[in-house]
Amino acid sequence: MTTPTPTGAPRFLRTRDAARLLGVAETTLEKWRRRGDGPLFAKASNRMTIYDMRDIEAWLASRKRTSTSDPAPLRPDAGERRPRRATRPGWTRPR
Repeated sequence: MTTPTPTGAPRFLRTRDAARLLGVAETTLEKWRRRGDGPLFAKASNRMTIYDMRDIEAWLASRKRTSTSDPAPLRPDAGERRPRRATRPGWTRPR
């Protein structure tokens, strides 16, 4: 599902095309979606995720740096820890 822009380039990209454009694997985009790290996306249906080119460009612009020592943008869950997994009754972790 691609909708061309006046310049002829598609405005909406499916996951495969967005991954190819960004030079990452499709699974990387899926991980970014779960963590909230990647570009904004829309769910066109239960099985179809699409990306607007403007959102991809805005996300890339927000990640520009002038030096490798510039701080990276914070993840939405930065500083939060995952809850510990419950253990089985009567079981203790080996030390």
